[in-house]
Amino acid sequence: MAIKLKNYELPDGIILDDAYLRVQNISTAIVDYEHLAPSDKEGFDLETTWIKKIETKANIFVFADQVARDNGVSAIDWFPIDFDYQLSIYANIYEQAYHALKEIHSESEDC
Repeated sequence: MAIKLKNYELPDGIILDDAYLRVQNISTAIVDYEHLAPSDKEGFDLETTWIKKIETKANIFVFADQVARDNGVSAIDWFPIDFDYQLSIYANIYEQAYHALKEIHSESEDC
């Protein structure tokens, strides 16, 4: 799986005509966020509760084009994206990462 992107700009300003973007890896973590809520307990105004959330990050590798990727040329750029991993969706985590990447780069096309 990968997507092709027209006019991808590298950090140094060079523009790639047919950049090839690939999800290299994904990491997930269950994070506890503190949440202050009104308390029902006598003598307490607020009560601390915790909300659990799955944080998911994907590292995207950028290749000059599909030929470079197919021939083992090193990636020329990379960037991270955060996305909401939905356990209730039938798609696997990589499909969800590509979906999030396509939302960021709506002008992309599948390879």
